[in-house]
Amino acid sequence: LALGLALFANVYRTAKDIGESDPSDYYAKGAAWMRGNIPAGQMVFNTDWDDFPRLFYYDPTHVYVSGLDPTYLLDKNAELSKLYDKITTGEEEDPGPLIRDRFGATWVFSDNTKDHDSFFDNALRSGWFDRVYEDSDCSVLHLRDQKSEPPPEDKNGDSDKGGGNDNDNSP
Repeated sequence: LALGLALFANVYRTAKDIGESDPSDYYAKGAAWMRGNIPAGQMVFNTDWDDFPRLFYYDPTHVYVSGLDPTYLLDKNAELSKLYDKITTGEEEDPGPLIRDRFGATWVFSDNTKDHDSFFDNALRSGWFDRVYEDSDCSVLHLRDQKSEPPPEDKNGDSDKGGGNDNDNSP
């Protein structure tokens, strides 16, 4: 009887977790854009390690900075892991050169949650990045070859830039 109750409780919790999770196609459009517009094999700086399973499922053609568990990066290189955290939380005001030089990436993938507002603000204001794709779930940034003027701020609140033209091959 106790085993049956424990099993029921576990199934109930799992069903509840699945029901409350993001839809199965979360990131599908952004990953499709990356597959069509970023050369295969390129390193992508993803701002959340736990985005990796969906990214890899929808786009296995790219290499991602962090995935499965953040302790892998921490165990391999504690200094780089701390830098990753500093960049993704927005503590680093000029992340472009660090993402390029320390992580070997010129592309950034991020969900559009408020967790990354500081990162986005710093990255776009730095003059190093262009937002090349955006939908309601995620954004892709491209690191410029040279620092220049920041892109104009989006005053329209357009939350589906880049999402309507899946054939656009421009970075």
